[in-house]
Amino acid sequence: MARPIKETPILKGQDAKKFFDKMNTAADRKSSPQKLAEMKENFYKMKFISKF
Repeated sequence: MARPIKETPILKGQDAKKFFDKMNTAADRKSSPQKLAEMKENFYKMKFISKF
């Protein structure tokens, strides 16, 4: 039988501030065109070899 899922803790104070700061900086970052091309190429390679 599965274990019950624990409740997610509520962030308060300095922890909450750090979390929101990291979320805002991560949302502003964009991948370079080279990285996007590499990811797309890897996707098509995986799509080609997968048999679902």
